Amino acid sequence: MDPAAPPFVCNIAAYRLSPRFRETHIAHRPTHRRTWDGWGADDLRAIDAAIPGFRPPFSLQDGRFSDLHFMILRRDADHFHYPNPVIVLSDEACFSATDGFLAAFATLPNVTLMGAPSRGGSGSARRRSLRNSGITIRLSTMASFQPCGTPFEGVGVDVDVVSRPPSSDFINGRDTVLERATQMLRTRSAASGD
Repeated sequence: MDPAAPPFVCNIAAYRLSPRFRETHIAHRPTHRRTWDGWGADDLRAIDAAIPGFRPPFSLQDGRFSDLHFMILRRDADHFHYPNPVIVLSDEACFSATDGFLAAFATLPNVTLMGAPSRGGSGSARRRSLRNSGITIRLSTMASFQPCGTPFEGVGVDVDVVSRPPSSDFINGRDTVLERATQMLRTRSAASGD
C-alpha cells in the first residue's frame, strides 16, 4: 500500500446466531463489529465509507445473523511499499483464506488478478459428525462478503485476466499461465522504463 493510503474494508461478514457462538465468534479472522473498541478514527471512516456500497444478495437483518463485522487492511509503518505492477495468480484451488487474500489484492492499484476465479469459500466452517452415518461434514457458520456485497461462498473472486493452462501443461510440466504473467510484467516494465 502507498504510504499515504488510508485503511480500507476488504471483508464484511456476519455469523449465524447460535447459543454455541460467543460474541467474538469470528474475531480470530480478524473481523469486528463497528462498535469494537480497537478501531481508530481512520478505521471507522473506512467502515462508514464502505457501508453504503454494501449490497448483499440476501437480508442479514432477519434476526438470524449477528451485526456486521468488518476486516480492515491498513499500511503499517514497517510495511514495504512496492509501487510496481504485480500479478497475482489464481485458480479453482484457491479457497477460503485465499479468497480473502485475492479480494484484498484486487482493490490495490497496480495489481492484476490472472488465471481463473477462486473456488469461493469463507464461512468459518465447523466440523460436525452425522449421528447415524458417522460421516463428518463441514458447515459454514457465517456469511462472508466482498465489500460490494458479493458473497465469497460458492462465488469466489473474479480475475482481471482469464488464463487457463492447456492440458499439455499437466503432461510436460510447463506453466503457460505463469509464462504469460511474466511476459505481461516484462511488457509493463519496459513500457514504464523500469
